[in-house]
Amino acid sequence: MTASAYGAAGSFWVPSLEWGDLSPWNGAEPGPGTTVAAGQSTTVTVNGEVTNWNGTAPVAGVFVNQGGNTLASASVTVPFTAPNSATDTVAGLVYADRDGDGSPSAGEGLAGVKVGLSGQGQYLDTTTDATGRYRFAGIPLQTYYVYVSGVPDGWVVEAAYQQLFVDGSGSYSAMLLRATRPLTGTFTATMRFTKDVYQVGDHAEILVTLTNNGSAGLVGVRAGCDRSGGEGPELRDVDLGDLEYDRGVTVPAGQSRTFSITGTISDETAEWGGVGYACDFGPGDNPEGYSAGTPWPGCPLPPPTWPWTSTRTATRTGRSATARRSRASSSASATRSPAPS
Repeated sequence: MTASAYGAAGSFWVPSLEWGDLSPWNGAEPGPGTTVAAGQSTTVTVNGEVTNWNGTAPVAGVFVNQGGNTLASASVTVPFTAPNSATDTVAGLVYADRDGDGSPSAGEGLAGVKVGLSGQGQYLDTTTDATGRYRFAGIPLQTYYVYVSGVPDGWVVEAAYQQLFVDGSGSYSAMLLRATRPLTGTFTATMRFTKDVYQVGDHAEILVTLTNNGSAGLVGVRAGCDRSGGEGPELRDVDLGDLEYDRGVTVPAGQSRTFSITGTISDETAEWGGVGYACDFGPGDNPEGYSAGTPWPGCPLPPPTWPWTSTRTATRTGRSATARRSRASSSASATRSPAPS
């Protein structure tokens, strides 16, 4: 059996993964569902989101399904505080964790950092004062996104873009936005396919080597891959293994570790003459912008009428990403020689 919910009245949404074993989807594949024995019951607690406010409390419709048939349904009114019924405060400190202890110390506040809030009908921004503090007072209750930019001296704010559920409880009145030194020169990633040439439909393996040259271990390193959304000559049915979002790995200081990513060579690769897969790697909920690797080995087309040459290159460069986090990249490529005239 699987379960799902939707806004029977108003706009309410529950992500599939919230349902656990009852989830109707597991990534791009149907979820396995769960079994409830005769005479037994099961309870699942899920978190959803009210995506739009229409003036009335939303009602969620819940459905239990089996094999495409609805076995049972129910509805529940979602407790909800109207956005214009009260106000709240978002405030806190942006600090540079110079001593690496995970908490602010005297003199660590970062001045002149731009902090912004965006929500439905709201766009606010301010700049941290001389002690690194910022404050938004009297803002309507709703969901906001906070973003941070203009961080000085190469410091990197870990949660430079995040969602806030401002509900009048004051839970965001003392937010700490921690900045750390970038990973440039201390954390690198390389990726390589285990074969030079593939055929459409082959099972492919990528070996990912993560190297930590820093003085402290990196915990919870994850992979963020396929930024194109599944288009082009990329792998399909990918298994990130231990680098999945809900897992994460540890790379001790001064060490390298190698992990495996697997997938299937798609039909699209025949049109491109190659297959590639790009990933970002880093600690935290969103690794985008940390170290990256992009392998491109050749996947042959039907025999061409002109010579085929395969070249493999590897480069490592440093550059600043959107969130001012460091990147390193590696690549391998496959190309055809120009047709003879």
